[in-house]
Amino acid sequence: MEKAQGSENFPRFIIAGAAKSGTSSLSGYLDKHPAIFMPPHEMNYFAFADNDYRFSVLNNTLIKTYQHYLSFYKHAGNKIPGEKSVSYLYIYWVDRVIRNILTIHPLKEKVRIIILLRQPVERMYSQYLFNRHSHETLPFDEAVAAWPRRREKGWVPAYDYLGAGYYTYAVRQYMQHFEQVKVLLFDDLQKDPAFFYHTIAAFLGIDSRGATNPTGAVFNQGGLPKNRFYQMLYGVIRSKTMKKLSGTLLPQNTRQRFTELLKRAALAKPSLSQQQKKHYNKYFTEDITTLESLIHRDLSSWK
Repeated sequence: MEKAQGSENFPRFIIAGAAKSGTSSLSGYLDKHPAIFMPPHEMNYFAFADNDYRFSVLNNTLIKTYQHYLSFYKHAGNKIPGEKSVSYLYIYWVDRVIRNILTIHPLKEKVRIIILLRQPVERMYSQYLFNRHSHETLPFDEAVAAWPRRREKGWVPAYDYLGAGYYTYAVRQYMQHFEQVKVLLFDDLQKDPAFFYHTIAAFLGIDSRGATNPTGAVFNQGGLPKNRFYQMLYGVIRSKTMKKLSGTLLPQNTRQRFTELLKRAALAKPSLSQQQKKHYNKYFTEDITTLESLIHRDLSSWK
């Protein structure tokens, strides 16, 4: 893949979501590749560029200006810059995101889009468990039903558990506006991680042997508290001060794996009941059927 230079040092590829579909695992793998540069967190710039958004509940800092965005890439050097922002696949934002990319990105004709998708009910429940670390306090069913009033109060759409699971419209929009779009499934990552990463590497034009050997490990998972001591220790490790300190003492891969092991000791991951799965599946059946035709994949196991 050709490298952008100077003021054109924008991401040459964008991992656009969906949330809780393996995007953190993919981003972490690519970040270890010697040819790739990834910022340390989600950017979300093309969702918020130069607008007046104000959220009462927000999990990430908003990056709204061109200069602020490019500042995260000043150390990219000769590496290929990329970014991961799951907000870019949100059905109610995707049109603005694409418009901003086409308006702002100096190499919009060449940018490559990677989209990872997961069975929608599994995705929404995983998102719920992840949100329990921040502002989510309601039981699952109540949390799903709470979105309309939360939206009115200015909550970020990470708490729109149903809305973030409708993929077809957003995927179609990316396919219509960009020449190079790769759509893969969370199932692909779980079944054959080596082939999954090889496919991504081929799409990006990099050597798949350049990073550490891929595994099926999925990072950034959520859960409910099960051990107070480990939960407290996990909170300390995730604090900004400890992240900065450990970043100078430990390799990123070691730090990430230690954090994940500690998380598993601190958190339990209960399952949805079959009744709940059946109830929420009906919201997505039509969208899944349309998606099958769009991406030419058999998604019968999702229904």
